[in-house]
Amino acid sequence: MLVARQKPVIRIMGLAAALGATPLPGQLAAHSPRADATLASAIAARHIVERGIAALGGQAALDSVSDMVFSLKGFRTDLGQAMAPNLPYTTELVTHWDLIEPRSGRFVNDVTHDVLGYAPGSTTRLIANRTGTYFVRAGAASLASYTLVTFGRPVPAPYRYPAMMLPLVLGRATNLRNLGTSSIEGRKMNVVAYPDAAGTTYTLSFDAATGLLTRISWLVDEVQFSPAGAIARELTFSDYRSVGGIKSPFHHVVTYGGEPFEDLRVTNATFNTHPGDSLFAVSTSPPSATAGGGGLEEVSAIAPDVYFVRASYNSVFVVFNEYVLVLEAPRNDALTQATIANIKKTAPGKPIRYVIPTHWHYDHLGGIRGYIAEGTTVVTTPGIRTAVAHYANTSRALQPDYLELHPRPLQVETFTDKRVFDDGIHRVEVYNIGPNPHASDLIVAYIPAAKTLYEADALDIDDAPSVPPKEVHPTAADLARKIQALGLDVETIIPAHGRKGTIGDLTTLTRAAGAPPR
Repeated sequence: MLVARQKPVIRIMGLAAALGATPLPGQLAAHSPRADATLASAIAARHIVERGIAALGGQAALDSVSDMVFSLKGFRTDLGQAMAPNLPYTTELVTHWDLIEPRSGRFVNDVTHDVLGYAPGSTTRLIANRTGTYFVRAGAASLASYTLVTFGRPVPAPYRYPAMMLPLVLGRATNLRNLGTSSIEGRKMNVVAYPDAAGTTYTLSFDAATGLLTRISWLVDEVQFSPAGAIARELTFSDYRSVGGIKSPFHHVVTYGGEPFEDLRVTNATFNTHPGDSLFAVSTSPPSATAGGGGLEEVSAIAPDVYFVRASYNSVFVVFNEYVLVLEAPRNDALTQATIANIKKTAPGKPIRYVIPTHWHYDHLGGIRGYIAEGTTVVTTPGIRTAVAHYANTSRALQPDYLELHPRPLQVETFTDKRVFDDGIHRVEVYNIGPNPHASDLIVAYIPAAKTLYEADALDIDDAPSVPPKEVHPTAADLARKIQALGLDVETIIPAHGRKGTIGDLTTLTRAAGAPPR
């Protein structure tokens, strides 16, 4: 007898009943899509940016621009670079010339200034072309980040102009966030957060009444501008005017931690000039990217127990019988830690007993905290001591450095004019040659056995050969006079900036400028 095969029964009702008896998480139990705060924030931010573009003239007007050329002129303060820590900042003229192609992303930024050892009227150039971004000075090109920010460039060139920046911002709309409202000088602002492709997050403030971009700000940790680590850099726009149917700010103000750095006004603005490719060309073969703030290019012996640390800022260390002495602690903790690692490899078991910074400027004290954490005594002058103490006692809680993680009290010793370190075999003579046109207190170190002088910012020796200037920089002329007055038999000069040189480099410079040492 055949028995009919029964079909399997799928007990959906039983499953439903079982699910009904077990409460689901709120996310799954919802009967309709709920509002998503992240999406709502991004949409609100996008609307603010779109309104900002409309306030400039609209997307169609921006799309019609093939290139923009701006000339700006104003002043710059010597923030962190005054003659002494207790003196007010001085100002000097600075000009920018910017050529930007919004669609291709190519740009040229020329800065003409007289800052920190640059010859008066000298120009440094930043070029972004289809192969990369290059920093060009004295005919030498080096690879640079697209958003390069150095002492000469407080703002990445494209971000200085809302007509260039806002379309970039809109292109990353899913990353935008609405931060609500704030006020600038009593005016209500709509605030948006924008993270760029390089990982920097910018805060954009738009005038609620006009829709125009009023300020961009972001956090930086640049020793040139602050001993406190991360601080806010702000670029404020005002005085919008119409050029070719597009509104553009004619007044740009840059601050660091609220302190004034640059105040520029547009003197000329032209659109659609159709520049040739030659303007974006790098005329010299660019070398490979140099070591950054934390990397060392090389550590080499220049004499028995005397070592030249070639880096973004050069330093020197001398291995004595019982200890190590270091000349200069520049830049930042990363460079200091790299230098310390090389010292311990070169002189294992010997303590780094002394470090001697040349002067108080932020970029030359930026690495001092790592040596303090090592238990190293800072040897300096009374005029520099206050700045050293300020660095030692400043918190780095946001981005902890080695001293923040391994606290240690400052140990400091001072001298006025001269101090000698001598163990019978090794000798280093340290002199305060201040006042110098660069700083009220400026320390140089002379190593008699090697006939070598270490100095910072009195004479920079460019890696690339250049035409001798028509006149010598006053810091170099003063250095030449002080070397002669002290009777130092110098053959080799190790500068903080540039290649290892000779006394002939200084002599050639001063004679070419008609100012021989006297």
